[in-house]
Amino acid sequence: MSRWAWRVAANHGQRKGILSPEDAMRVPFTGPEREYIEYMRGQSIYGDPQTVKRRLESIAAEYGVDDLVLVTITHDFAARKRSYTLLAEVFGLA
Repeated sequence: MSRWAWRVAANHGQRKGILSPEDAMRVPFTGPEREYIEYMRGQSIYGDPQTVKRRLESIAAEYGVDDLVLVTITHDFAARKRSYTLLAEVFGLA
């Protein structure tokens, strides 16, 4: 939920960093903000490593590209690093 709260805040011109998951869960989103979050969920790739790998490979095939640029948005830097480690492992890059 941290990244969604960050995106909603950024849309309102608020650049205050990424909230912790606990703080993000307490944000009282409006109806339109919740709709935006659902839309963004559909535009994002997330899940376990195998799910993410399948989705990324599908997108690469759809667009005929060999390289993708990935960004993991998390409150905790260690979690971000872990995300990249898991991606490297699932793609055999570790």
